[in-house]
Amino acid sequence: MKKRMVIALCSAVLFTGGIHVYGQINGKLRGTVTARDSRDNNPLAISVNEAEGVSVAQAQSFLAEQLQLIPGRDELRLVKTTSPYDGIMVQRYEQWLLGIPVEHGGYTVTARNGLITAATGHFYNTSQSAGSARPVLTSEQAMSYALKAIGARKYGWEQGPANPATLPPLNRVTSRKPEGTLVWIENRISGLGEGQLYLAYKFTVPTLEPFNMQVIYIDAANGKTLSRTSLMRHVTGSGASLHSGQVPLETTARAGGFVLEDKLRGTGIFTYDIRNNNNPAMMVDFTSTSNTAWAGPAVDVHWASEKIYDYWKSEQNRKSFNDLDSPILSMVHFREDTTAPWGNAAWIGYGMVYGDGSDGVSPLVSLDVCAHEIGHGVCQFTSDLIYERESGALNEGFSDIWGAVIETWADPLEQDGSPKKHWQMGEELATSPMRDMKNPKLRGQPDTYQGENWIPTTIADCPTPDLYTNDNCGVHYNSGVLNHWFYLLTEGGSGTNDNFKQYAVTGIGIKKAAKIAYMTELSLAANADYSACRTASISAAKTLYGNCSAEFKNVVRAWYAVGVGVLDTSCAPGPTSIADVQGQDEGIKVLNNPFGERILLRYNFNQAGTADIALIDASGRVVSRAAPRFAAGKGDYTFDLGNVYLSKGWYMLRVTTARQVFSQKLVKN
Repeated sequence: MKKRMVIALCSAVLFTGGIHVYGQINGKLRGTVTARDSRDNNPLAISVNEAEGVSVAQAQSFLAEQLQLIPGRDELRLVKTTSPYDGIMVQRYEQWLLGIPVEHGGYTVTARNGLITAATGHFYNTSQSAGSARPVLTSEQAMSYALKAIGARKYGWEQGPANPATLPPLNRVTSRKPEGTLVWIENRISGLGEGQLYLAYKFTVPTLEPFNMQVIYIDAANGKTLSRTSLMRHVTGSGASLHSGQVPLETTARAGGFVLEDKLRGTGIFTYDIRNNNNPAMMVDFTSTSNTAWAGPAVDVHWASEKIYDYWKSEQNRKSFNDLDSPILSMVHFREDTTAPWGNAAWIGYGMVYGDGSDGVSPLVSLDVCAHEIGHGVCQFTSDLIYERESGALNEGFSDIWGAVIETWADPLEQDGSPKKHWQMGEELATSPMRDMKNPKLRGQPDTYQGENWIPTTIADCPTPDLYTNDNCGVHYNSGVLNHWFYLLTEGGSGTNDNFKQYAVTGIGIKKAAKIAYMTELSLAANADYSACRTASISAAKTLYGNCSAEFKNVVRAWYAVGVGVLDTSCAPGPTSIADVQGQDEGIKVLNNPFGERILLRYNFNQAGTADIALIDASGRVVSRAAPRFAAGKGDYTFDLGNVYLSKGWYMLRVTTARQVFSQKLVKN
């Protein structure tokens, strides 16, 4: 039997030394590690003082030193450099192992005026690997496993366009049979969190029945599916436009009439009629004999695509969704099931599809919805956040952010002159909006991390992400936390969150907040969670506005308001979560969450002393309390709840010592 190709990562430890660990170049301290991976202790974020003078030209040697790369085995390859603003640079590096790329592994470096300010990412530790880069299966054999796993009734290459040369190049992907590429990847089906890398074939598979664009990874040793995700990103849930009145359009004259093609922006903006179908081969041009008589949802889509292109180019120095000025392709009158109208819109990996609405929802072509969908394209070509669990919620949240930002920038007023409700997503499509960034709970979303309406994302709670059965473990729900963070950062606000924490945030305005959001999205790793997003956004604020700036401090305050991180505005990123606090001098870990009749704690205290332990219910009432005395060092403690009756639901555990206060959200089962 051939040896299985596995990369084993270092096991996790509960308590590390200090969270501030320094790397060296030429014998000098150069960076401060502000977050570490709990599995292998690798740095997730590194802050660099500009006074150290680490040039961006030294980025690769800096990362090699910090991440302890093994020469001849580990590589970080520069794949993209982005310069969104004057003096600001973001470099994205991709991790390679034995000459093969590592999916979701890599690092980004941010710099100001040529000096590194921060580095963030996820680097897989491969030091214990004895694996081989030689596959057992051929690409063709792996493809047969992939098609069996997907099980579609019809694939894109089985009914391609009659004349693909007449269509935009990106559309030809739907008629092309995929070829496998070798990568290393974690087992995201059953082994997420185990920290092992497997050699796999990666395929991007277009399907027509059902309509989708899927990325699937097949183990190169045995044909098992290691990961599977959809590139389809749903909203859920001059011509006369439906939502913005009379608007100007760039069109192209053709054969005695006009078509919805804008050839003045980038390499083109193309808006097609897919004629109540789901097969791109069926799409045709929208035509009109008069260039001033355009009407219907295609007008909204074409005009919105033009305004969205203009925003990204003028405000963020980004050319189209991929920063390569690729054409923007939209298909209107799309139906997932050709027998019924489709009440949705989606990014499909290379363009957008827009349905005509259903069940009281008008065609999903408002400016904020279009900006949301193209925002998914921006995400795909920046951080490429995995569309499941917390990273998927961030993916959705960033798209909502761009919907609000671009609507405010391009079309802030309703047709009657009243201000648009830009903090509501899709408010023009039906009597109720899809989401509300100002008050996410109004639409069933959480406004606090792991608070009310939060959808559990752990493997135990959501073993297999699925777009249709569990919303890929809550991506359209848990995005409310990022949405509310952005609202507070922009507008400001005060109150008490679901963690019973009082907060006060001073708004910095939507333009500055958008710059921080974009820098954050440029910097995140594909598997980032809310903790990583907080760290990256703080680094972005530091790079853009300075380490002790008001913008920096209010980024921290806004995250505290939504339950992510501590309220530390002392000009350093500070710990993000209870897991990060455990890496410092003292720590508390709950061993049984959800809990039953007792709560099991593991502690590490530098000093002996008495602690106040309180369990608090959702109304803020202390329902159980203890005041044990702890010895210095590590140990376990059982917080017995006695005869107190506790209903099922969420509670807050608070442990107060003479030095610090620890708190964690718990669930009673």
